[in-house]
Amino acid sequence: SLHDALPICYFFVIGMIYYIFSMCFKKSLWAFAGVFILNCINIVLYTSNNLTLNRYSFYYNTMLVGTTNENTSVFFMFLNRFFYWIFLISVLYIIGRMIAEKIDLNFEEPL
Repeated sequence: SLHDALPICYFFVIGMIYYIFSMCFKKSLWAFAGVFILNCINIVLYTSNNLTLNRYSFYYNTMLVGTTNENTSVFFMFLNRFFYWIFLISVLYIIGRMIAEKIDLNFEEPL
């Protein structure tokens, strides 16, 4: 259903960020730590009282429940959040392609 598309986009973005970090850091542990820190920053943004910053967090754009407003329809909120994910995925794809073209993709040393 359409409601399941937003969490799928969230996990897809987390995977793309992990892949970009692993290309930059060349170590899986550092890539995981980078994604973990970025996830923590998004949690802080989501739970903050600042509504301007709150709208840019991953969690705000994943949730549809509890965010209805009298002036906006659910379809408009879904469409707005879906475009957020499409934009974020597109930007991460371009960044990943630029990094992948510039580096050697031998990540870790063999044991």
